[in-house]
Amino acid sequence: MIVIITIINYIDRGALSYAQAEIIQEFNLNPVSWGAILGYFGYGYIFGALFGGALADKKGPKFMWILAGTTWSIFEIGTIFAGHIGAAFFWGSALAGFAVFRVLFGLAEGPTLSTMNRTMANWVSPKEKGFSV
Repeated sequence: MIVIITIINYIDRGALSYAQAEIIQEFNLNPVSWGAILGYFGYGYIFGALFGGALADKKGPKFMWILAGTTWSIFEIGTIFAGHIGAAFFWGSALAGFAVFRVLFGLAEGPTLSTMNRTMANWVSPKEKGFSV
């Protein structure tokens, strides 16, 4: 399951890039704003990894897998509407809509690696942890 979750995690991160040309054209973005959209993910990811790991230690990895998987799926689906939501609710700025969704998406995906390590610590013997990860 960890391998499958990791594959899905990496596919989700790059999925937005496949629609790059259409998004840039629809919202009249330039290369700088497109780079910002892709970069916003990292801001959320930093804090998601930190707090997600602590939460996995406190509540357990099963809880964290369910929480992270559910929330990152919601924000990945919400990214479809991010530009229009930004234009409607953030003073006409599609960029702001993408910023909100990408930061939240990063926050939701951040716990993946730290939760993976907590899962391994719970299920694998100390001699096999390095190989397993």
